[in-house]
Amino acid sequence: MDLQTLIGTVYKSIISPLFPILIGLGFIGFFWGLAKYLFAMSGDAKDLGPAKQFMFWGVVTITVMISVWGLVQLLQGVFLGGVVPSAPPSIPKF
Repeated sequence: MDLQTLIGTVYKSIISPLFPILIGLGFIGFFWGLAKYLFAMSGDAKDLGPAKQFMFWGVVTITVMISVWGLVQLLQGVFLGGVVPSAPPSIPKF
């Protein structure tokens, strides 16, 4: 087994399925924070801070995961000689 086959196997079996899951968790985190923020608006003002922070980290998670996905695709295309795909990772289906 050569290095290219090993990297391809690890990418397809571990890394590739992990990206859509983490991006989905980021979206869930953002919308959960948004819901908490909207419900906290009518109640206590001290609950707004944690809700904003939850939304912020959801957006950070989405941004980082999409950036890492793009970097992995770029490095795969440069070092392994493959064609860099133009489509984003698939969204998980439940």
